[in-house]
Amino acid sequence: MKALLIHPDGRVERNDLPTDQHLTAAVGGFYQAFPLTDGADAWCNEDGKATGLPYNLQATRLCHHFQAVVPDDWIVGTLVVTGGADEEGDTLDVPEAVVTAIQQVLS
Repeated sequence: MKALLIHPDGRVERNDLPTDQHLTAAVGGFYQAFPLTDGADAWCNEDGKATGLPYNLQATRLCHHFQAVVPDDWIVGTLVVTGGADEEGDTLDVPEAVVTAIQQVLS
């Protein structure tokens, strides 16, 4: 699946994550997903806070902008943004409209 990765150092990059192993590697461990906005899900390391992953300011700003997390929550480690799921539950590519919206929020 085509995804957008938002790294703790502020880099934002497009990447292809064809398997669950690639997604696991991108977030640095076991992952959890949550809805980011219409047509997009966000994925992060489910144990990131407990294991001391670095604070991700850009990802936190993004999640607060879309009200995807409560106001006093924050994101650590790399955040992966993909499309939602199809009727079989397979994750879709991140839509271009979502990429554009994210670029506007983070600029």
